[in-house]
Amino acid sequence: MGSPAADRRPRCVPPAISLYHFANVSHTLAIPHKEILRMKHVVRLTLVVVSLSLLLLTAASAQDQYTEGSVERVVLVRVLPGHFNAFMNDLKNNLEPLWNSEKSQGVIEGYQVFFNQTKSNPEDWDWGFSFTYKNMASLDGLGMKVLDLRMKQYGDKSKEQQTIDKRVENIQTVASYLIRNVTMK
Repeated sequence: MGSPAADRRPRCVPPAISLYHFANVSHTLAIPHKEILRMKHVVRLTLVVVSLSLLLLTAASAQDQYTEGSVERVVLVRVLPGHFNAFMNDLKNNLEPLWNSEKSQGVIEGYQVFFNQTKSNPEDWDWGFSFTYKNMASLDGLGMKVLDLRMKQYGDKSKEQQTIDKRVENIQTVASYLIRNVTMK
């Protein structure tokens, strides 16, 4: 057979194939798949950012359609049957003088008294009052702002309460709304 020197020569042996090499092959095949997933995530993220930007732009332009103005409290009341004259006396002698004091002190910009010409049923409102305030901040601490004016009108809290108790016998509040006036741009 061969000489011992021939056995010592390096042989060209192909490298052994192991499971490690197969794992590397599958890993290299998975790289393009991961890149595709990353690109999908990037596209989705971009769409979300663009959508949110358009939404915010729409909201911002929607607020630019008008200018906010004064604030009004609208109160609608029903006069109970047989109590119209008592209601009108209370309105003239107690409420209007108080509202005029509030106006002269700058608490309200103005007020209106109105009645319903188109009652749809007996339970509908009869009379309404509207009080105009400069802005929402004018409502902060409103009770304390009018306390002195109320005490000047009624004398003390017990007399004011007696007047309120009589008022409740004459009218019933149907609705009360706080509205904001706007000017279109």
